[in-house]
Amino acid sequence: LALFQAEMSTDALGIMGMAERGMLPKIFATRSPHGTATYGILLGTIVIIGMSVADFRDIVEMLNFTYAISLLMEYAAFIKLRITRKEVYRPYRVPLNTAG
Repeated sequence: LALFQAEMSTDALGIMGMAERGMLPKIFATRSPHGTATYGILLGTIVIIGMSVADFRDIVEMLNFTYAISLLMEYAAFIKLRITRKEVYRPYRVPLNTAG
């Protein structure tokens, strides 16, 4: 139970941070008098309730799809930074040129 609460709080703080940076509506940046991300916690609760009625296979399929998309975004960011920021120091070297 504690791990679940810690994960939900972490997600809520991530949502709050994105709202503070302008990536999400400002309502998600609202804090309670105790400093917690109230609307982020509510959003997480709504998502969890919505997913609880789905079939387990559908949830696993959705998670695999979102993980694959996140990997593709990481690779795209790697290639973009390699092309646009050639001068940046990198503590490692990939033994390929920019074109591959």
